[in-house]
Amino acid sequence: MGAGMERKQGRAWGVLGYASALIGALLARPAGARIADDMVHPAWEVKEIPMPAKYRSMGLGFLPDGKMVLATGYVEDGKTDPGDESNILIVSGVTDPAMDNIKVANVGTRYINPSGVVIVGSTIYVSDRDAFYQVLDNAATSPTGNRKKILAWPWGMKWHQWVFCPMYLQGKFYAPYSGSIVGGGPSNTDPSSEYSGAFLKWDLAGNLEKFAGGLRSPNGANIDPDGNMMVADNQGSWLPSSTLAMMKPGKFYGHKQSPPFKPNFAETLPYEPPVAWYPHGDVRSSPGQPIYVPTGTYKGQWLQGDCNGNGLLRVALDKVNGSSQGAVFWFSNGMKNSAINRLAWGPDGSLYIATVEHMGNWPGQGEMPMYRMSPKAGGKAFEMLAIRSIKDGFDVEFTEAVDKATVSQASFALKQWQYVRQSGYGEGKGTEQTRAVTSASVSADGKVVSIKVTGLVIDRLTYFKLGAIKSATGGSLFDNEAWYTMNQMNGEATSIAARPSRDPDWAGRVQYGREPGHGWWAEIGLAGAYTVSLRDLDGKVVKILSGSGPGRFRLDAAVPGLYLMDVSQGGHSFVRKLAL
Repeated sequence: MGAGMERKQGRAWGVLGYASALIGALLARPAGARIADDMVHPAWEVKEIPMPAKYRSMGLGFLPDGKMVLATGYVEDGKTDPGDESNILIVSGVTDPAMDNIKVANVGTRYINPSGVVIVGSTIYVSDRDAFYQVLDNAATSPTGNRKKILAWPWGMKWHQWVFCPMYLQGKFYAPYSGSIVGGGPSNTDPSSEYSGAFLKWDLAGNLEKFAGGLRSPNGANIDPDGNMMVADNQGSWLPSSTLAMMKPGKFYGHKQSPPFKPNFAETLPYEPPVAWYPHGDVRSSPGQPIYVPTGTYKGQWLQGDCNGNGLLRVALDKVNGSSQGAVFWFSNGMKNSAINRLAWGPDGSLYIATVEHMGNWPGQGEMPMYRMSPKAGGKAFEMLAIRSIKDGFDVEFTEAVDKATVSQASFALKQWQYVRQSGYGEGKGTEQTRAVTSASVSADGKVVSIKVTGLVIDRLTYFKLGAIKSATGGSLFDNEAWYTMNQMNGEATSIAARPSRDPDWAGRVQYGREPGHGWWAEIGLAGAYTVSLRDLDGKVVKILSGSGPGRFRLDAAVPGLYLMDVSQGGHSFVRKLAL
């Protein structure tokens, strides 16, 4: 028996050795499909906007009439007095196809360090270094004094204290506030106030709350149609690499004040991991504002710019055990100035991209251009669309069917490593470890490859590098890299192709609203059996109701707060966030 066991072990090690050699060879290859600096995504086109002047773009949005709102200003930390270049501008003509009649009107001046705008209806609100303001008149002939202070930020004039990218949801405003750091970026200082590093919540009456905390330098935030708020944070002390995080009430996002200095308020709260880690230098170095994709092939995903890196990334979320984690892909380059700071969708369906000037190691080079990125008729790219966790492996979904003859386990090379938050600036990346892919199977429609992987560990970043997989029509991959943040592992073996789809066109068949004195209701106009569930933001089911045919349900909860309503039928689900 001993001799037989030795022979089996020898065969096993031979297979593992061969697999390891394949993985090593694939990981050692040049990036290959990594997109070049001048390469625009094949489904889009990029045009520089012929602005009449250069602007340090710190806030971006659109009014209902199609005009663009641009907040400009200094980004220097030492500036504490109003400046002539810190203005609120209303720009017309940028959505015209030819962009040959762009006009800029200054409706607000003498701000200090504007760091974001939010538009509610037709009203413009500005987050400045010292306070939150309302622009009083969008057609003001003089910009002087055209504002109203809503509230002042606590210790807003300290070094590196900004309130970035304000958002609006159901009568409240939200925004991330910088943590307390010193020159050069370390956290060797006491918090400047109890709000240091907080994710803030406030109203027009000036009531300010701490919604969550533990943020370092969160220069970017945005919201999706369901009210999920994403924040991009920048690498530094207690943050070994930049992140994208989904904000949840009462959670701690990891940035501390270094001992022996006083802790910030959030350090005793439950830790919430980011939905995506951005490997520093390889993927992101100084992320700006993320933005949700509302339509098209990438609907439901997020795009992300960077003040010190090329082009745009794309993040596709995967919900596992009720929480989101994401896969990061390259999306597009083709913007000569890489200091991308703010993003906004225009009424024409184009993405508007605003940049900032060179500062420190940022590569803006004083150019500060703006871009319009528009969908190209008939354009498409063969690439990975999403990655999702399954039992002992992953589903990799593509935008087109693959050529099955080009897919094998050797087509995928994977590595994992951990990020451990430490006080040293940018310290904490763990050792990279290869993971063996033992099988690869293609779905019936050819769009999903399910791979089995040995040795996967949670709380790790998983790096994917693909070989020469072809599409069914012979196309090559637009890009062959991805980074998947594995906070949790899915215990289900079900592939993407068999999972329920989300949010079909149920307009008119699922209605919901609030009745005074009776709370929320849902009116379901679906034939056949369906289920209505109410879950908290951690995924815990609060209530499940079943029905058949059209029906009306009351939606209430014992504890007031934010909940998810999920109407499910026939493999489809309709999810909306409600405040009960």
